[in-house]
Amino acid sequence: MTSCYAEDVREPAVAGAFYPAQPEQLSKMIDGFLAQANPPAVPGDIRALVVPHAGYIYSAPVAAFAYKAIAGKSFKTVVLIGNSHREGYDGASVYSHGRFKTPLGEVEIDTGLAERLMAANPKIFVRESPHAKEHSLEVQIPFLQKVLGPFKLVPILLGTESREAADILGDALAANAGPDVLVVASTDMSHYPPYDYAKFADGKVANAIAG
Repeated sequence: MTSCYAEDVREPAVAGAFYPAQPEQLSKMIDGFLAQANPPAVPGDIRALVVPHAGYIYSAPVAAFAYKAIAGKSFKTVVLIGNSHREGYDGASVYSHGRFKTPLGEVEIDTGLAERLMAANPKIFVRESPHAKEHSLEVQIPFLQKVLGPFKLVPILLGTESREAADILGDALAANAGPDVLVVASTDMSHYPPYDYAKFADGKVANAIAG
């Protein structure tokens, strides 16, 4: 397959908008958010995170709690999962090769894991177009670059909110992602509802994950 990105590098789409485009400013901002975060101790090994994906001035103070909990840990690959804001389709779109670039550098795609996930079900497939301008995955990468050692990446965008698509992807991950893989689910949970309702709705999601 021929990539639509020069030299197989997916350039940052929202640097300078969702987060600073200057490396020094971005690094300093993330350091500040991490310094203010005080996550509780988590028993056992962390295998997955749920993090928000709005602009950093809105989401990063919350995201920092999750990322500080994995600071200094070692993962071979991070599977980034988000929802496609610009394009709808039935299934999961994988960016399967090349590199993702942020102001803090480039992260190589784990082509091997991407191909194993796609082999698990035809509804997990290569589709680059949803990734071109998508912010939900991109905003997570600078945090990961700051808190982890070297790692590879598998970016995945769901084109539908169906339970079937989520189950298909979940089954493929369960069969192919070992203990050296971190799964990061990027979601805003809710968009501007009244506080009490947001707390209720988000609490139900949190309880479902924990249960």
